[in-house]
Formats: sequence, C-alpha cells, structure tokens
Amino acid sequence: MVHTFADLPSMLRAERGLARMLNALPGRKIVLTNAPTIYARSVLAELGIGKLFERVIAIEDMSEGKTWRCKPDATMLRREMRRAHVRSRTRFSSRIRTGI
Repeated sequence: MVHTFADLPSMLRAERGLARMLNALPGRKIVLTNAPTIYARSVLAELGIGKLFERVIAIEDMSEGKTWRCKPDATMLRREMRRAHVRSRTRFSSRIRTGI
C-alpha cells in the first residue's frame, strides 16, 4: 500500500483557522485512519496540525495476527482505545475532513 503524491500540497485544502479550532477542543487528539502512517503524518504536517495530535493510529496498527480490522470495525476501535488508554465514554468525531 503506497500513498506517494509529489504534489500533495496542491491536493489539500484546509479550512481557515483549522489549527485554532482543533487546539480549542478539549481533551486528547488522536488520528485514526485507514491510510498508511507516513501519508497521514505528511497530510497533517502539510496542514500545519501535526503537532496537535498525540498519536496517529494508521492501517499498519490495525492487524490482529493475520486478520486485518480496519475502521469502522468495532473490535479494532475498542482495542485501539485500550492501547491509547482512552476512556470508553470518549467521543469520536469524524466531522473534520482534511483528506486523510
């Protein structure tokens, strides 16, 4: 699985004030994506928001033995929440779209 885009900057459009909005949100910020880690981190860096997230959970993290469990698989979500020490009452938001 390869995501290489030499023209990544030209492919992204961030909402004005995105970093400020994300920074204003309470709590921890973790990215969960079916994209490879290097691609997700590249997108976050290009958008200027990479440092706002404590962790990126990417496709490489979603295997369980020989079985792949990608989002929105509930078993994988629960496992990754435990690994990140996220309480079960935490909300997930998929409202912010940045192309990841």
